Amino acid sequence: ALEWRKGTRDLAEKDFAPGEELNFSKAAIRFSNSLTKDQMFSGLKLFRNQLGEVMSTGQQVSVDMELGQLICRDRRPDFVFVASVYKRSGLPIPSDVADTEYKPSATFAAPNASDLAMLRLKGSATGKMGNSSSD
Repeated sequence: ALEWRKGTRDLAEKDFAPGEELNFSKAAIRFSNSLTKDQMFSGLKLFRNQLGEVMSTGQQVSVDMELGQLICRDRRPDFVFVASVYKRSGLPIPSDVADTEYKPSATFAAPNASDLAMLRLKGSATGKMGNSSSD
C-alpha cells in the first residue's frame, strides 16, 4: 500500500496529467545529437536494471533528476519533487523538500569551444566513415 506524505491531500482523477508511453525514437531525437532509438532503449533498460540491483541490496540510493530526487533507503523507494512542483500544484511543501527552482539541464547541449579544447583530441581523417571495400 502507498503511504501519503503527511500534510498532502489525495488528488482527484481530474488532477492527473495525461500520460503517454515513452517513444524511444522521439527521446533519442529530442535529447541527443547522435543516439538511435535502440541505443536509447538499451541505455534506459541498463540504467533501470543497475538501479534496481543496487536498490535491492538495501544500500541508500539517491538519483538527482530535473524535477526531484529518487531516493531509496532500506529497499523503500520514494520520489521527492522539488518545491516548485508542489507550489505549482497548490500542494503544501513537505518539510524535507529543498526550495530550489527547476532549471532545465544542458546535458545534451552541443559542446562549446572550451569543452572541446579540454579533450585535447588530435588526429586526421583518412576517408569517409562507412565506406569500406572488401577487395
